[in-house]
Amino acid sequence: MRDAGVSDYRKHDTASERLGILRIVHAHRRITRRQIVELTGFSQAKISLVINGLKTRGILEEVDETASSGGRKAKLLQLSPSAGCVLGVEIGGYEVKCALIDLAGNVLGTRKVPAPPDIANPESVLAGIAEFAGQVRSSACPPGGRLHGTGVALSGITDRRTGECVYFRNQRSWVGFPIARRLRELIGLPCSVDDSSRMMAVAERIYGVCRTVDNFVLISIGLGTGCGIFIHGELFRGTNGYGGELGHMVIKENGPRCVCGNFGCLESFASGYAVERRLREALADNVYSSMMHLGSVTARDILEHAEKGDKLAYSIISDAAGHLGIGIANIINIFNPQKVVLAGGLARAGLLLLEPAQRIVKGTALGFSGSKCTIELSSLDEYAASMGAANQWLAEVLADEGATSTLMG
Repeated sequence: MRDAGVSDYRKHDTASERLGILRIVHAHRRITRRQIVELTGFSQAKISLVINGLKTRGILEEVDETASSGGRKAKLLQLSPSAGCVLGVEIGGYEVKCALIDLAGNVLGTRKVPAPPDIANPESVLAGIAEFAGQVRSSACPPGGRLHGTGVALSGITDRRTGECVYFRNQRSWVGFPIARRLRELIGLPCSVDDSSRMMAVAERIYGVCRTVDNFVLISIGLGTGCGIFIHGELFRGTNGYGGELGHMVIKENGPRCVCGNFGCLESFASGYAVERRLREALADNVYSSMMHLGSVTARDILEHAEKGDKLAYSIISDAAGHLGIGIANIINIFNPQKVVLAGGLARAGLLLLEPAQRIVKGTALGFSGSKCTIELSSLDEYAASMGAANQWLAEVLADEGATSTLMG
């Protein structure tokens, strides 16, 4: 069959076929026509018809050549970087972070600002995000491209089906707030909302140490403790979308009270707020530390002093790492992952956190599971959640039958 022109393409392929090809290309980032034929079972002629139409529309392009097994070179297909961009936003308790990606997944730029003083007012926060989205539209998208949508990662719990906030630490005014709907109204573009830890896992799968790993668990240790789980290459969500709340696994009966109201949760031992609490308690008991005369001390301060040799700070980080190790061992016993990846602010402690956790896991996890699992630090920076949110928005659009119109106008 000859290569089809635009008119033939419209007559002979269907929206579902175009969408199927786009999903495959997005999932693999770069892929050959032959690989698509093998995955779909369509003929070479049919695949060429659909792909040529998508190329004509500017949504696909063929790039770098790679040698095939027969020695002949084949071009790789990817979503076109010039077809537009997606904005990813992470809303945290202290900062709002943004990452802009093109449709091929390339990160075009990042930016962060302190959370506004009135973060308790979701309308104010979203208005700031909408303003930034407007700046992106006019200056940062690829030449000739456009901003297609926004993916939001919230450092809390969300209902991704409704786009509403379920829980945001110390921010009761956010509970039940329709983040996706309101941001869509402000920006005039589709919006998705998800949990920041899960979006960090999505970014790790695309950009980080888990690019070729199908079964892994990412543990985010920031102000709180979150988790993102991939099983057979798919993000695990559970029955109602709330699966993976590792931070609220009880590891010590009658332990410290957690922000969730329970006692002895992992988060109450291994998180930013937990190490800050431990420091306050120790200083109240007159335990010596180089931080004794500081004012308000954050988890970041504790990490810095631990690295400088402060014995109290070092002890607090080691204790948090030990409890984290118990949580990791439980995760390994339950899910049998290939990797466990540590991310988030507290993971910046590096080996101070990693090595004690590894020792606990080695002595606690079942040997036949633990011996097959590596525990390592994330290779990504602080924009991982916003990068993941942007990519997740694109994945969700491609899961919708209306995707081609959304992306191609």
